[in-house]
Amino acid sequence: MEGAAEKVSQLNPNAREWNPSVDSPEENRCLYITFSNGFPLTAYQIYWFFHRFITFGFACTPLYFVWEKVIGMHDTKSMCLRALVRLPVVIPIWFLAIIFPFFGPINSAVGALLVSFTVYIIPALAHMLTYRKASARLNAAEKPPAFLPSWTAMYIVNIFVVGWVLVVGFGFGGWASMTNFVRQVDTFGLFARCYQCKPPTPPKH
Repeated sequence: MEGAAEKVSQLNPNAREWNPSVDSPEENRCLYITFSNGFPLTAYQIYWFFHRFITFGFACTPLYFVWEKVIGMHDTKSMCLRALVRLPVVIPIWFLAIIFPFFGPINSAVGALLVSFTVYIIPALAHMLTYRKASARLNAAEKPPAFLPSWTAMYIVNIFVVGWVLVVGFGFGGWASMTNFVRQVDTFGLFARCYQCKPPTPPKH
C-alpha cells in the first residue's frame, strides 16, 4: 500500500516536469481551468486528475472503514451498497473542499493543531505515565537509550518535547496557520470559482 501511494503521489510532480510550461496557479489548482480548453487532454492533465482521484481514496479509506463499522455495514459483500453508504463521508468532504479550495493553509493548521498532539505531545505524556512507577521502569521491555544515563534524563527529554511542541508547534504554529487560513478566506472568499486565478482585466474606458 505504501509503495502504491508513493507511486501515485509522484504522478503529479512528474507530470509537471514533463510539461514545465504549466506553472500558473489556475492550471495548478483549478479543475475548471484544467478541462476548460476541451479535449484531448495533455499528459499533465490526465496524470493530475488521476493523482487527485486516487489519493482521495487513499486518504479517505480509514474513514470509510470506521463509518462502515459504526453503521454495521463493514462486512457487506456488495460493493455497490458499500459505495452508497460511504456517501455520508464523501459529501461533507466534497462540500468543504468547495468552500475552502486551499489545501496548503488547511494542511498547516492540521499539522499545528492536531499532528503536534498525536505525534509528539500524547506519545511523550503516555510514556511518562506508563513508566511513572518504579516497578514499571524495572520491568520495562525497552530501557532508555545508551546516551541517556537514567530514567530521570528520559523524563527531562519528554518534558522538554512536550513543552517545546506545545508552545512552538501548537501555540505559535497554530496561531500562524489560523491567521494564514483566515487571510486566505478574506482574500479569495468562500466557494471561489477559481482559487488564485488572475483577476479579470478591468475594462478600458
